[in-house]
Amino acid sequence: MNATSIKSKLTELLDRAERYCSRIKRSSYIAMTIAVILLNSCDALMTIHILENYGTYEFNPLMAYLLGVGNWLFLLVKLGAFNAFLVTLGHYSARFKNLFGFSGLMVVLTVYVVVVGLNGINWICCHLQ
Repeated sequence: MNATSIKSKLTELLDRAERYCSRIKRSSYIAMTIAVILLNSCDALMTIHILENYGTYEFNPLMAYLLGVGNWLFLLVKLGAFNAFLVTLGHYSARFKNLFGFSGLMVVLTVYVVVVGLNGINWICCHLQ
């Protein structure tokens, strides 16, 4: 084997590894996006349930106003705006080689796990009273 054939074999192996990692990252991105959408939906529905049944209040003034207008408007804006945010994040993810979008999605997923967890704790505390 000469140096050229070794170099071409290594290049081929690196290309295959890069394509494989790209597929894994894309699958992870899709799974995290679905998880974030589900957590966002749970957050919205738990918020409505807790506010209607236990007399607490919404901290976000915009969302509090929308809840005052109606639950459907609240859901439409919360889910619609959030999905628009995810589309924007996906656009930047593709544009900047997945670094910004993937990291941003990890942060959003972490925040939503905490928010839904806190909503769950709030719901349990309301049931214990």
